[in-house]
Amino acid sequence: DRRETSTSSTCWSQLCCAGGGLLGIRACILGSVVVQNTAYALVRRYSRGALRETYSTSSVLLVMEVAKMALSAFQIVTSDAPSDVPSGSALSKYAYLITHSLTMLVPAVVYLAMNILGFVSLKYIDAATFAILAQMKVFTTAIFSVVLLQRKLHLRKWRALLTLTLGVVLI
Repeated sequence: DRRETSTSSTCWSQLCCAGGGLLGIRACILGSVVVQNTAYALVRRYSRGALRETYSTSSVLLVMEVAKMALSAFQIVTSDAPSDVPSGSALSKYAYLITHSLTMLVPAVVYLAMNILGFVSLKYIDAATFAILAQMKVFTTAIFSVVLLQRKLHLRKWRALLTLTLGVVLI
C-alpha cells in the first residue's frame, strides 16, 4: 500500500513539474480547475436534463458546502503550513476562525445566491453557454472594481482580462 501511494504521488509530482517547476505546477492547477468547472456544469445539466432527476437545489448546495467545510476543518487541524490561526486545540482554532471571519458573511451570501442562480440558469441554457458565461465573472468583477471601487489596474492585468474575454468569446 505504502509503495503504491509513494509511486502515485511521485507520478503526480512528475506530471505537474514536467513543464519546468512552478510553471508546470501552475499549468497543472489550471488544468484541474478547468476540468472541475466544466465537469460541474456538465453533470448538473445532465442530471436535470437527460436523467430528469428531481432534487432540491438547496440540498445539493448544502451537501457541497458541508463537504468543503469538513475538508477545510480537516486541513486546519492537520496542516503544518504557516497560518494566521494560532496553534492550539482544534476547537480553539475553529473558534478563532469563526470569530475572525464575520467579514466574509456578505461574500458568502453572494456566493450562495450565485450557486442557486447557477442551478436555475442551467434549466434554461445549455451547459456550454453556462460555462462561457461563468468564465465572464472575472471580467465583470474587474470592471466593477474599477468603476465602483475606483481601483486602478495595471496594463498587464488589462491585457490578461482582454485575453480572457477573447478566449471566452472565441469558444
